Amino acid sequence: MNFSTHLLRHFFMFSIWLLALPALAQKTEDELLQTQVRRFEAMIENDQTELEQLLASDLVYTHSNAVVENKQEFLATLKSQKLIYRSVQPDEVKVRLLGSVGIITGRADVVVEQEGKTNTLHLRFMDVYAKRKGHWQQVSWQSTRIPEQ
Repeated sequence: MNFSTHLLRHFFMFSIWLLALPALAQKTEDELLQTQVRRFEAMIENDQTELEQLLASDLVYTHSNAVVENKQEFLATLKSQKLIYRSVQPDEVKVRLLGSVGIITGRADVVVEQEGKTNTLHLRFMDVYAKRKGHWQQVSWQSTRIPEQ
């Protein structure tokens, strides 16, 4: 094989790889969003086993009332039913991928029950995941209440 043929072959392979990148990125974004949906469902169902898998051991979870919890504290809060998630409806979701880190931002309407009262929270959020051992795990959550208009 002469040099020109060799170069052309590598160029062709590189072009195919470049064309595949957007599809790979879309697949990764979809995978990440599916993980977020699974986490929301596990919170609503208080599925401690599923949450154990989806939450990183070094989780920092900042609620919209500025309470900060680690993984064990967050799981204990859900298990005790001091805070019960009834529904989580994300909207205006955007995904950014930075290597093995995925950042999801958006709005969410969250219905919670706390101390016998049901509240609907309108939030802006940042949800951060890291891909570890082939699986996405939540490493950070930060939410802020949107003021009533």
